[in-house]
Amino acid sequence: MTRQHEFINSKNELAENLRDIREDHDLTQREIASVIHCARSTYAYYETAKTNPSVFTLIKLAEFYDIDIRYFLFQWGKYK
Repeated sequence: MTRQHEFINSKNELAENLRDIREDHDLTQREIASVIHCARSTYAYYETAKTNPSVFTLIKLAEFYDIDIRYFLFQWGKYK
């Protein structure tokens, strides 16, 4: 049985997913920025939907959190 998922349809939903997973892991924006090699302010822009991270950044984050990259791209609830 295949589950159907909808693509995230707004920058705000992606930003919320980024913030939620970071907070669930009790990490700061600075710590995550260090992981993906960017300025804290750049990462803050991702979480406030001022700009979107590249697919390469999403891959790094998925690897860091040990989750499927689809968590960032689809609406399917809590990351798995």
